[in-house]
Amino acid sequence: MRSTALESDQYGDPMRVLEIKQAREANRAKREAEKPAKRPIITLKREGWSEARKAAEALFDLPPRLGRS
Repeated sequence: MRSTALESDQYGDPMRVLEIKQAREANRAKREAEKPAKRPIITLKREGWSEARKAAEALFDLPPRLGRS
């Protein structure tokens, strides 16, 4: 947790402390709003993969080696 100690120039003026705190919170809220949304995780559907996904997966299906069982 961050320290809550005030800088020495803020001890005498409570309004200055409030202004700085509000500005800090506004900046944090603005940064949070500007963050890009996380991409969803690809999951298996109940009926299975789409035809395009099945075709792509089939590219990586290797046939069994000849002479080996």
